[in-house]
Amino acid sequence: MEGFVDVSMVLKAGVYALLSRGTVVYIGKSKCMLGRVYSHRNRYVQKRKGRAEVPWWLESAIPAISFDQILVFPCAIEHLDRLERHMIDKYRPRYNQHLKPPGRAETLVLGGIEMTTRPRAPELVTRR
Repeated sequence: MEGFVDVSMVLKAGVYALLSRGTVVYIGKSKCMLGRVYSHRNRYVQKRKGRAEVPWWLESAIPAISFDQILVFPCAIEHLDRLERHMIDKYRPRYNQHLKPPGRAETLVLGGIEMTTRPRAPELVTRR
């Protein structure tokens, strides 16, 4: 069908990356990526419109993130946690830094792609 783009992979389980101006700002996982990404968009729109009245658990579960691009990596449900951890360690998105501690080194093979992670050192905070 001319002019259409197949986005059916967002209906599957996988890991998604939210980008802002080409920089990965958040990595997440979901059994249905379409619904999860929509919740991020909706949360941001609500915040911009001044509708800050959201339940406390939703505030931390779905950060209000400004993004202009979405990349998805479909995978089996049993690989979601490891793939998400790998992508967070690799790209170090700013909205994930306080949500997930650094992972441990491991190798993950998905769809013929081998990914090796190295644990990152904790950030050092200097006071002036």
